[in-house]
Formats: sequence, structure tokens, C-alpha cells
Amino acid sequence: MRIYQLLSITACLICTLTSTSAMAIDFVSNITPTHSSDAFQFNLANDSEVTLISSLNGTLNGGNSGFGITSADGSAEIVRSSWAHPGDIEGPWALKAGTYVLKIWNNASNSGSYKTTIDIKAASLANDNEPNDDIQSALPVVIEQEFTGHLGYYGGVRLDHDWTDYYQVTTLEAGMLKILTDTEKTLSSSGAFGAYLYLADGDTLIRDPDTMLPAGKYYLRIWVNNAWAYGGYSARLIFTPTAKTNATLEFSSKNLAFGHQEVGSVASQSITLNNVGTSAANISGINLNGDFRVQNLCPTLLQPRQSCQLNVGFTPSTTGEHLGTLRVNFDATHAEVALSGTGFVTLQAKPWSISATNLGSGASQVNLQLIFAPPVDERNGSYNLYIAGWYQGQLFFATLNNGNLVIVPYLGGEFPVYAIANGTDLYQPDTANSFNAQTWSIRLGDLSPFHGLNIYAGFGRSASDMLNKGQFKNIFSIE
Repeated sequence: MRIYQLLSITACLICTLTSTSAMAIDFVSNITPTHSSDAFQFNLANDSEVTLISSLNGTLNGGNSGFGITSADGSAEIVRSSWAHPGDIEGPWALKAGTYVLKIWNNASNSGSYKTTIDIKAASLANDNEPNDDIQSALPVVIEQEFTGHLGYYGGVRLDHDWTDYYQVTTLEAGMLKILTDTEKTLSSSGAFGAYLYLADGDTLIRDPDTMLPAGKYYLRIWVNNAWAYGGYSARLIFTPTAKTNATLEFSSKNLAFGHQEVGSVASQSITLNNVGTSAANISGINLNGDFRVQNLCPTLLQPRQSCQLNVGFTPSTTGEHLGTLRVNFDATHAEVALSGTGFVTLQAKPWSISATNLGSGASQVNLQLIFAPPVDERNGSYNLYIAGWYQGQLFFATLNNGNLVIVPYLGGEFPVYAIANGTDLYQPDTANSFNAQTWSIRLGDLSPFHGLNIYAGFGRSASDMLNKGQFKNIFSIE
């Protein structure tokens, strides 16, 4: 075996080759049965990519000839390949700056010559986005935007093989993810390059990413498992969202309000459901909550531009505000309307009595309703109506100032009047030998912090008249 210095076309010397720009070097030698190998030493001033193109003459057989690149002292083999197809490009291989030996050999009793061109250019490692070789270091990518990477054997540049790159992708809706890749010839020709999609756990392989996937986070793994594969790649993810239904159901109103309704009685209203889409809607069910009922007059399949009716009933079981939702499920979505109503109980007043109830929600929402009913011979003139509260040893009175409720402490003297009413308005007989009475609504709001509060109501020609006749009553207390 002879060791040659790398021969340039114009000079014979040990050459230092830079990788700042591409360059090619040719070298020629003869192979005979007694001279079966050559060795050429070359230097690289920078990290470089090295490729070889060879041609064989005479009886040299590509299947019995080959080459290898070793360290300068020959102790470490970096590249080994066979010239099975002379004229093909072998490589590239990434080599770190330094001194190397290129070995040419023949192991058969053949003779002839060869010509080998060594092509050197700057290493393309700048295109690599390392490190992203595990789930934890996965790089985020944007759907429909191309991204690039690098995989393969780095030889003298790295001591290991860059097998895998990981990327993270997030979809905001259900659909299909299609993976498109393009590789350099030296990477794809290895026959062991691929791209897989995984769930967010990083372990569950999605074997067919072209099936419908729910919205969420996924990982893309791009890999190579051939020891001599080397090169760059580009990739792009194509997302196709799940086809949306063209059926769209809408109610004729977003809210259905029943107002005040006597507890235990029934109030009904109708609402229209319209298919404003371009395809039929498959109605799969109706959901309703609260003190509401529904009569469904809709078909299971509502055609485009058709409408149907739903009759909604409200039967309050208790006093106070009631809220509910009517939801119609169709295809993969739903349409809904908000329901509301207030339950109350009619007060049954008797002469010289004070009737009251709280239409709110306990102490958290005090909404008093009062009736004052004087006897028949006293239904004349005017009456003062009083609303008082006793709290922590202090007497308070409620008054109206320009229609606004005002609470004032009692500091002596005349009782503050809440309102003045005509006696003939407080109690009116009707044809059924019963009566109609004027109702007074007093909204006091949230009184739950006032533990021990007692609220009183009364009426009389004056405060002394009210007290003398006992025309007052404790109408609400907070424990």
C-alpha cells in the first residue's frame, strides 16, 4: 500500500482544503494484483461535507473495489463504502476540520485505473435546529408552514448518530393532519427515513394520521435508522378540518319570559324553531330544567327553511325567581333558549289585618308584598303606612323620597311615614262577596348580614292611632 499526498490538478502537495466555498479535487492511480490499495492524506481547514465520484477502467470490478476515510493515523474508520455503481455520488459525509486519510482498495485479481473526484463544501449543519431529539425539546411548528431539519451520521463532527427530530403541533378543532416531507437524495436513498405522529403523551402512535383527530396537542417524530444516512429535509403539515354540518337551527327568540305567575298554576307560551341552514337537521333530543315543561311538535328531521313549534309551560313550585334553559340537540351541536319566570302567592287580607309575604330568596333577596285592609266603616279618608325595622336596639323607618327607598334611624317625635293611601283604595268588595285590595311592593334587597333584624309594617290615621288599634305586625325576621 502506498500513501500519497492528495494530488490537485495543478500541484502535488499536502493540501489544506477550506469549506468556505465548494471545490473539487481529482486524483488518479492504477490498481494491479500486486498493488491493491492506495492511501491519500488530506486536510480540512473547516467543518465540511465531502462527497466522492469515481470511475473505473480496465478489468476493475466495482463490486470488488471500494474506499474508506479514516483518521490521520488510520486508527478510526469514519466512512466505508463499495463502488458497486461507479459514477454515482457517494456521500456526503460531515467531517470536522482536521487531517484524514482516503483509502482506495481492490480485493480481486483485476487490473486497471480509477479516477476519483473529491468534492468539498461547507457543512450544512447550520440548517439543523438541534437540540430537538426528544419530546422535552420538541420544537413548535405552525400548520401549513414549511420547516427544515437535518438528520444523519456526522462522522468526525459528532461522535453519535442524529437519529430523531421532534416537533410539537396544536390543532384548535377536529380534523386530519397530513405529513409531507422532502429529503436530500443521500438521506432518502437510505430507505429508512420516515415521519410519525403521536398523541400528546408522546408514546401513543397514530398509525393513520389521515383519519379524523380531535382538537389538541400532537407530536411529530421525523427519524432515520440507517447508519450511513445523512442530509437535510423539509416538512409541512396539512390540516383538513372536520366537515361542518350545514344544518343550523335557531329559535325565534333568545329568551322566553313568563313574568309573575301564581305558585301551582300554569302559564304557557309557544316558540318557533327554524332551520336556517342548507341541509336537513337531525333532531336527537330535547333537554329542559327548572319548573318548566315542553310539548315538542317538531319532527325528528327538520328540512332546510322549515319551522316547527314547541309549547313551553311554567308552573312555579315556590315563590321567587325561576330560571331554566330549553335545549334542542341536533347533529353535533344544539340550539337553546333561556327561560325565566317569578312565582308568587296572592295575599288573603282581612279587615284590620296586615298580610305580607317575601317574594325573594330568603334574607338574601327581601322583596315584600303587603296588603292593609281597614274595616268597611273605616274605608274613608287617608291612612299613613309605616315600615319599621328593629336592629341592635335601634328603631329604623323606611320612607320614600322621590320614589326612592330611604332608611332613617328614629330619633324621636313623629314616626316617619312610608306612604299615604286613601282608605277606599285599601279594600274593595267585588261581586263574589270578596274583596280586591291594594298591594304594596317593597324591595329591600340583601339583608342577610343583618342577623337579629325584625321588620314591622302598620297603618293608621296617625302613629298613635296605629299603636292604639294594634294595626301593626312583624312581617319578616332574620335569625
